[in-house]
Amino acid sequence: MDPNLVDIVQLKDVSYPVPLANRQLLLYNGSPVNKWENKPINDIAALSISGGMEKVVSATVSSAFTVNLANGNVFYLTYNASTSLAFSGATANTACSFTLYVLHNGTRTITWPGSVRWADRATENLSSGSGNRVDAFVFESIDGGAKWFGSVVGRNFAP
Repeated sequence: MDPNLVDIVQLKDVSYPVPLANRQLLLYNGSPVNKWENKPINDIAALSISGGMEKVVSATVSSAFTVNLANGNVFYLTYNASTSLAFSGATANTACSFTLYVLHNGTRTITWPGSVRWADRATENLSSGSGNRVDAFVFESIDGGAKWFGSVVGRNFAP
């Protein structure tokens, strides 16, 4: 018998003093008996890391910046000047997304990558006006980063 399989009838309370990394406990409906199986997590679209928290990348930007999904999936950028963005790190044959927060003073502009598609074919820019503000965007790609669908989450948040 596989040591990771236990007859469900024999189970009372099960606990692990140390959580098992990258494994899941599944009920296996088999013959002749039902069993619990402690299986490794493989080929899963999203693996919960640190309780479902996402990795935040903070950076100060002056002229150009590459949003690299290998570094995280939430980016908080402080803009000191107008800048050009590039996106990298999308994985082929998977849906990829990230959130972008931009802290700026209202006079900065962004040149978006040519791969970004906005609703109604509009070109989005940062909110305008004096004083510091935060604008929030979400980008999603389903083709390995060839196209990114951009959405404005909100503008003019207080920093």
